[in-house]
Amino acid sequence: MRACVAVPFVTILLIGQIGIISEIVTCELGSNSNSIPSSVSIENYIEDPYFSTEPDTIIEGTSGEFSSNYHQAVDEEDFNYMELTWDHTANTSLDFRIEQDENLPYSFDFIYLCQEFEWLSNETPIDAEFQFNISTDLTGSFATEDSGQLMFKVYVWMIDSSGNWTQIMKTFPPYSNIYQERRANFNYFDIQNTWGGMIENSTGLQEDPEDIVQVAIGLAPTSQFESFSGGHPW
Repeated sequence: MRACVAVPFVTILLIGQIGIISEIVTCELGSNSNSIPSSVSIENYIEDPYFSTEPDTIIEGTSGEFSSNYHQAVDEEDFNYMELTWDHTANTSLDFRIEQDENLPYSFDFIYLCQEFEWLSNETPIDAEFQFNISTDLTGSFATEDSGQLMFKVYVWMIDSSGNWTQIMKTFPPYSNIYQERRANFNYFDIQNTWGGMIENSTGLQEDPEDIVQVAIGLAPTSQFESFSGGHPW
């Protein structure tokens, strides 16, 4: 059984970053800001949202069932994308966490691609939105069983330089082999968890050692996969 996710681009939209002049007016920062209010909208804040070069890919766990493939466009009608693949053989088990963390996958075995960006401002954005396109290709029981699409999810995380993971979104079926746009708005806690550690306090100290954040998109088994008790073992 194979679950393959292709990701062609990633976009982060930031609203209200300090210190950048823009003609695009979207909102204003509060009066408690230490800088002159700036009304800006910044798209594609990460350096390479369209994967002109292959993004870093990390495989966690020891199952050997996860892999990736980078496709680089060959002409103007083509586009770059990254494939994350899970090839599972029935009756083999994966390693699942005993104590669950809502920000991390249930399984120790998963794969993710990541890109990082540096945050040069000492202010948090007012708002942030994440956008990416995905398509899926399913074979075996993943494609034929009614519950097959419940056995995996695609996740989006922000990882700060202290190694803390913040889950921004996770996908739900139905999945499609046609590219679909997925969007997620950061809530207040997402923004604070992602950017707050890079903001210096009045004494010049900050929680995170670096002003760098990683954006990660991952493919991982779900808790339904671990607990499935149907007549067709995964």
